Amino acid sequence: MGDGTLSNIDTVDRGEDLKNFPTFPQDTPMAGTYYPILFNPEQELGELKRNVIIIINT
Repeated sequence: MGDGTLSNIDTVDRGEDLKNFPTFPQDTPMAGTYYPILFNPEQELGELKRNVIIIINT
């Protein structure tokens, strides 16, 4: 995240699809190490996985 980036959760419609994703309180500085959310693409994407470009980090 860039320096000075703040959370903006109040503008996000979390709905059912995002209910399990962690949130940061509004205007919290987004600093430190960021770890993307890991998920099982087979389970989460199903047939859509065929259209996703996969880059293997070696």
